[in-house]
Amino acid sequence: MKTLLAAFVFVVSWSSVTFASCSGVACNDIKITEIYPTDGHTYIKTDGIEADLGNCVPIGNVYLKLLNTHSSVDRIYSLLLSAYLSNLDVDIRTNDTAGNTGDCTIAYAKLN
Repeated sequence: MKTLLAAFVFVVSWSSVTFASCSGVACNDIKITEIYPTDGHTYIKTDGIEADLGNCVPIGNVYLKLLNTHSSVDRIYSLLLSAYLSNLDVDIRTNDTAGNTGDCTIAYAKLN
């Protein structure tokens, strides 16, 4: 009986686990693992696999870029910093680039 109960608890807990994923133009249910401000933009590293994005090229195969010229840069940066400090999941949408040739720049982010 204990074995059956343990198996049930495992299955229920496993089904509630979400996996970070990046594909196409977005990374969903990811955690921010690094925020690196530089001159002109901020690099964002997540627990997702940015190399799987099909519309852009992540910097160093891991970083998304938030441009300081983005019209909502302050709000997006605040959201990402809050998610990082609180260990919360976010969704990040990247700008589409022609032929997967440009940097993965952040279009918007959503706290989950």
